[in-house]
Amino acid sequence: GTDFVAWARAAETSMMPSVALLAEEMANQKRYVVDYKDNPTARQARSDFIYGRLDADTATMFEDFNQKLADHLHLVESFHFLTLLLLKIFVGRCLQLWIQASFLAMAFHSEGAGAKDKVVVSCIVSALILLHRA
Repeated sequence: GTDFVAWARAAETSMMPSVALLAEEMANQKRYVVDYKDNPTARQARSDFIYGRLDADTATMFEDFNQKLADHLHLVESFHFLTLLLLKIFVGRCLQLWIQASFLAMAFHSEGAGAKDKVVVSCIVSALILLHRA
């Protein structure tokens, strides 16, 4: 699961959002994979639960290792999404908006009305995208 989160981080860095979404979803699905071949007692508890010989809470106790793995994956995913939020949205989009506003301020008196309108519209669209994604 953590490998897929690392792939998602690399895909975000290389500006491939479709690959990043695929890797994030694969990491999300990896948290629910249960591998019983290394743990025969968990396999037996699962089959006992299916046949009604064991209650759900007791069967879950045999899968604590998987819960710890899922908790670790959740922590790694949270760090990935927090980093993505801070770097891509706050730094990237805010910096883009700041550059556009600075350009508008510097070129306001020397540009024509059409150019001013385009920069103002660009600033408004950037601000809306920033608010929508944050």
